[in-house]
Amino acid sequence: MRPWKVNVYHASPGSGVHVRYTNSIGTGNCTAQPSLSTAKKAYNYRRVSYMSCRRCKKRDPAPGQSRCETCQDIERRYQQRLRRQCVEAYGGGCECCGTKKLAFLTIDHINERGAAHRKEVGGSGRNFYNWLKRNKFPPGFRVLCFNCNFATFWYESCPCKKGGAEWS
Repeated sequence: MRPWKVNVYHASPGSGVHVRYTNSIGTGNCTAQPSLSTAKKAYNYRRVSYMSCRRCKKRDPAPGQSRCETCQDIERRYQQRLRRQCVEAYGGGCECCGTKKLAFLTIDHINERGAAHRKEVGGSGRNFYNWLKRNKFPPGFRVLCFNCNFATFWYESCPCKKGGAEWS
């Protein structure tokens, strides 16, 4: 086990190395310092990790991206498949108007505590869909199209149903 924890604040070959060394006990800065090669290794690790794909570590991502195009496509297909599974588990179409187009469908919290639940789960989208799948699609949710979901939130009833809110 190495007794040193190296925090590299700025390291580049030839321009000086600014490094903070602490020991494993956590007593603060140590007086003895490891060799410069330790700092160079840390610099090379950081440089490689920023230049390679975060997921596969093989290909270079596009500028401003953390993953390569291949890994982005894999992730996109996974998210679409996960969303489709969740929508199909709750009926596959809007409960109100019957729309089956996946692009328009959302999952609605029946008991109207969606904001509190998203905070517990850690967000919406992928985190929410993963939570639904992990918990074996619990009751208390339904599928609505975005229009019906919005109307039930603002008007407490959907215009699709008889006696629902009137649009003027």
